[in-house]
Amino acid sequence: MAFYDPIQNAFVPEQKQPKKIQQLNETGEVIEIDDPAFSPLVEYSEEQLTEFRALRAEGYTMKPAADGTVQMIPPAPKTDEQLRTEYENRVNALIRTKYTLSQELAIMRQQADKPEEYAEYYEYCEQCKATAKAEIYGG
Repeated sequence: MAFYDPIQNAFVPEQKQPKKIQQLNETGEVIEIDDPAFSPLVEYSEEQLTEFRALRAEGYTMKPAADGTVQMIPPAPKTDEQLRTEYENRVNALIRTKYTLSQELAIMRQQADKPEEYAEYYEYCEQCKATAKAEIYGG
């Protein structure tokens, strides 16, 4: 169990305690009472925390709601340019799992001399592009 603290915009392990304030009673004596403006933190289960963590991993952000609960805000949609950059970076990363840049350049230079090696490289790159496209654009 954890508690959401809207002031910190974070989950905390313990419930906050009401603050004491000083007040005059009917006879004019100073007494301490619990702050009437105190509102306890909302408690969340481990299952709910797991759901929040999954949303955070998807790019959602936490924001305090007016009632002191946590509100999850979805990420803004990515622009075409952002998607294209993400796709290109993913293709490059996939190709790098098998070929270094130096190896790629060597294959390109020897394309006419070693057509089988180039064909294997080309096919692998096409697979990487298809994988990246499915990951980034879906489908």
